[in-house]
Amino acid sequence: MNRFLTVLLFILIPTIAMPLLYMIWSMLFGDVLSVTSILVYVLTGAIFGLIFVGLRLLIVGKLWGE
Repeated sequence: MNRFLTVLLFILIPTIAMPLLYMIWSMLFGDVLSVTSILVYVLTGAIFGLIFVGLRLLIVGKLWGE
């Protein structure tokens, strides 16, 4: 059960956090958030999330000896 929760957290955290970080960054630095920019941020966050998940799954797999 711990393995499942760990993998689930590794998947959820980057996928949720990256779009939020991009939106906060753009609001702080005065970029106008249009619908297209929000979509770009969400898609970029999802792509980075998938990359991080792939790398973390490889690392976690090696740590668990799978």
